[in-house]
Amino acid sequence: MDSSDSRMKSLEDQWRSHSAPLVQQIEDLKLKASTRQAEIELKLSELQDFKQEMKSSSEEAKTKDELLKSLVCFLLFPFFCHNLQYLTHVSADFSV
Repeated sequence: MDSSDSRMKSLEDQWRSHSAPLVQQIEDLKLKASTRQAEIELKLSELQDFKQEMKSSSEEAKTKDELLKSLVCFLLFPFFCHNLQYLTHVSADFSV
């Protein structure tokens, strides 16, 4: 019985010596993966914020462009633009 116990103890020690670095490597890889996932989520959040900012900027630019067109029209053709604006409002009131 002593020889099998000592053999078992020897095998356990060998296993621990071989498995310890592998377990440490697994833990390191899990930590790296977790860090990488956090970086990915942060970049995704930044991209979503940037997309929203671009959308807002685009809408603001369109609004300002329409305002600029209206101002140019009123400055160059005041009577025509006034009637055009009136017709646009009237047609919008009657649209379904």
